Amino acid sequence: MKRGKLPLQIEDFRFGNDSLEEYGFSSVEEDIEEQQIDVRRRNLSHSVLIVRELFPDIAEMIEDVRKMLIPDRTIEGYVFSSAEGQAYSFGEGLGGTVTLALSSGLIERFSNSEIKFIVGHEISHTLFGHLRYPPPKPEGSPLENFNLLALSRAREISADRVGFISCGSTESSFRGMLKLASGLSDKHIRFDLTTYLDQARELLDMGGSKYQLLSTHPVITSRVRALLWFEMSDRYYEFTGKKGKAPLEWEKLEKKIQKELAAVGGFHLAKINETAAFEAVLWGTLALFLADAKLNQQEQVLLQKTFGDDAASEAIKFARNSNSLDLEKRLQKSIYRASCLPIEIRRNIFSDIERLSAGADKSTAEKELLAGFAKVLKLPE
Repeated sequence: MKRGKLPLQIEDFRFGNDSLEEYGFSSVEEDIEEQQIDVRRRNLSHSVLIVRELFPDIAEMIEDVRKMLIPDRTIEGYVFSSAEGQAYSFGEGLGGTVTLALSSGLIERFSNSEIKFIVGHEISHTLFGHLRYPPPKPEGSPLENFNLLALSRAREISADRVGFISCGSTESSFRGMLKLASGLSDKHIRFDLTTYLDQARELLDMGGSKYQLLSTHPVITSRVRALLWFEMSDRYYEFTGKKGKAPLEWEKLEKKIQKELAAVGGFHLAKINETAAFEAVLWGTLALFLADAKLNQQEQVLLQKTFGDDAASEAIKFARNSNSLDLEKRLQKSIYRASCLPIEIRRNIFSDIERLSAGADKSTAEKELLAGFAKVLKLPE
């Protein structure tokens, strides 16, 4: 691969779904610098600092990636003892230094180019701000945690792109992924991309797996396919100076990957999000209908036509037998929990409620409710 313009503008390669704003989440406001000091203490006590005098080849590999990704910053690398292929990075503090740790098992089993892929991948987590993404919480709702995990999977797509650019080889990127997935070395692997991707087709033929909902990483076959498509994108062509017309426009690339991730998960998250959106629109619309303290016949008919007899009957019965406090609780369970849905879904929720709730001449109470919904759904003003 020809090297592109340097220094690399890493944000150009972020996957579209890899965004806190996409899901309405806020960054974790913790003292990253203090955490990095603790990490450094642990590394200095239990790992070995990577310097040219001790590990010349490893130090050179890290330096190559540093020059490409962060020429104005430093990397403090460590080797720690573990038979597993492991790596992590940590940064944002200590004068811009990025901490990188590689396991002995990874260094023993991975080629130089494969290690560069891993180094670039891990460093990009720091550069993209992934360290400040909130993790799933035991006290969080299933809907929120499922979407937090979807965000986690999205950030791996971004990191893979930077790892690939760092090593300059699709084969090394794919071999690195396969070694991470299998735990095996070259001794036991005969790399055949077509055969490996048959595994992805089998999973899709089976309708995907709902267990992807609980995973922090996409399945490896999806990551491989995403990188194959990335290599065909116009943005990648532009970066590398590759001649000819790129087979994939950037927007089409992003949509292909989104569809791939959804399909491998059996579209289960899409169905869960769709149900949450339906409930948010139903109860948000009912709240606006009840802004004048009554539910007229025309509004009841509209509920039936829009949401179906069962959902409409539940809403109408609720309106007759409940008070404003009960309605607030229902809104908490619908509008408020929908605040973690992807931005496009949140926009659609708001526009549907606005469209269904009377005409252009809205009362002051209705306008205030709508403004409150927009705020809760974290929509840009």
